[in-house]
Amino acid sequence: MKTTMKFFAAITVMLGFSAIGFGQTPQNASNSIAANATVVGSIAVGGTQTLEFGNLSVDGYKTISLAGVASGAVTGGTERQGYYTITKGANTSVDLSFTSIPTVLTITGGGTNELPITYLSTWGTSSSTGIGGVSVNVTQNATTIVPQGTAAGTIYVHLAGTVTPDTQSANPTIAGSYTANVTLKAEFN
Repeated sequence: MKTTMKFFAAITVMLGFSAIGFGQTPQNASNSIAANATVVGSIAVGGTQTLEFGNLSVDGYKTISLAGVASGAVTGGTERQGYYTITKGANTSVDLSFTSIPTVLTITGGGTNELPITYLSTWGTSSSTGIGGVSVNVTQNATTIVPQGTAAGTIYVHLAGTVTPDTQSANPTIAGSYTANVTLKAEFN
């Protein structure tokens, strides 16, 4: 009888543990969140209007303002500020930087003669005026930020400057036409 009692006790204990295992309900929970995205159009930079100094004297200087007003030495010819047209998504933030900003214009048609130049730039939402963001001296790879709150899908980066003929260097400014390319990069940030 002792053996039978031990056997029944063992079965009762095992059934008790089984009942606890079968009687428990699993504890878990789940929830969801949305995954959202807004696709904006690609960014584009157009070199819309060249910076033109017109005519100047070899012994003077000439400035073109951000509004396209000429001052300094001889005036005449085509004189205007330059500007780029940037097409971007509305309400997007953009970094602007000049990746090529030469400090001299070189004589066209061969030769090593140079015309020193300094620049001033700003951005805005109008192509007809140089008024917009803060005017900045232009240096290579310096970044200007167009903030995200700018609703316009098109902005304009205006470029102005001063040319001052150099008569003292090894490559002095002589009579002739001078040119150089100024490259602007725009990218979403």
